[in-house]
Amino acid sequence: MRTRSRRVAMLATGGLVAALLPTIGIAAPAGADPGCPTETAPTDPLLGMPTGPHCDDTMPPETADLASSPAVNDAGYVAANKVAFTFTGAHPAADSTDTDPVTFQCRLFVGPTAPAGASWSGCQSGDTFKSISGESWGELRETRLVGQPYTFEVRAVDSVDSATDITSRLVNPFFAADTDAPDLDETPERVTFSVDTEAPLESTITGKPVDPLDPRWPMLRQPRLELTLEVVQDGGSAVGASCELDEEPVLCEPGPFVLTGLRPGDHIFKLSATDAAGNREEYADRVMFSVPRNLKARKRSPWKTVAAEDAFAGDLLTTRRVGAQVRVPAKNVQVVRLIAPRDSRQGRVEVYAGKQLLRAVSLAGGDDDPFHVFTVRPPGSKRMSRPITIRVVRVPKGGAVRLDAIQTR
Repeated sequence: MRTRSRRVAMLATGGLVAALLPTIGIAAPAGADPGCPTETAPTDPLLGMPTGPHCDDTMPPETADLASSPAVNDAGYVAANKVAFTFTGAHPAADSTDTDPVTFQCRLFVGPTAPAGASWSGCQSGDTFKSISGESWGELRETRLVGQPYTFEVRAVDSVDSATDITSRLVNPFFAADTDAPDLDETPERVTFSVDTEAPLESTITGKPVDPLDPRWPMLRQPRLELTLEVVQDGGSAVGASCELDEEPVLCEPGPFVLTGLRPGDHIFKLSATDAAGNREEYADRVMFSVPRNLKARKRSPWKTVAAEDAFAGDLLTTRRVGAQVRVPAKNVQVVRLIAPRDSRQGRVEVYAGKQLLRAVSLAGGDDDPFHVFTVRPPGSKRMSRPITIRVVRVPKGGAVRLDAIQTR
């Protein structure tokens, strides 16, 4: 009787194990499974133990839309010691049923290839970086000090699947997988940039015009201005020139420079040294100057325009008729200066402001001068707004009256 009871008990135990084996089962190792949005394993409903391998999500999220603030300019520079980065990430369209949260990992290092210490760390879009990975800088150092440009990389991560190592027997004691496909973007988004925040050294303009009669606003002898623009190259990014004429940008480069097509009136030309990062020197060099008005003959007037090599704009206005007049506008002016050749064959003119005679000017006498400046009203005179009229009052026998230009400012 005792032997029979023991045999019955053994059969009962064997039957229980046999009943459980189909439930636990033996499965093949995990493999590529495009229908696996989240890496889970089938489990026994009573014991909660895995009854098969975890499926393997083989489609990691994708990283996109990487941008920096400030933006990296065309020369590859930012003029800032702290740079923020924005980016996005999402599961691919083929894995649209994957609802696992997407997180990000970032790193910043010097050079094109990440060194051993440039480990990845969690980050969010909009984070500001002021140190390379593995260091604790207070701000990004100038590229001229670190020797190479910086590289920033970001990759999207499936936060649920990346936390599940399906090859570990701690995760799946009976059916651990041989491999686990990456759960992060293996082609990170990246941007390379250099840092230069230091303003260039002061620039210099040489060849500035000189006018003893009006040193502050020297008058040009031609409707063009020839200058030399000088900038100093420092240890940072390449330094170039930025120019303005009357607050409007003008294309320019260091070295010889010519302003042409200048209109009558006062002008201010400015030069600033600007480096490749966009840093501009604090104090720009400048040139202040005045351009006279070239006098031209009108149709059906007693005046003719003739070429003259030494004249302003290369021509003169000439007449032999007494009483001939030239009128030019003048608004809020102090200075009136008449430019004309001075020689013995010249005549005499009178200069009026409205009906007021300002000065009678003899264009003859003294040493010959193809470009003589006759001061009608000197600097510091009271301002006025009346048209200026030049009237011929005398023409010598065999001579003429020849006028060149007039400055009103």
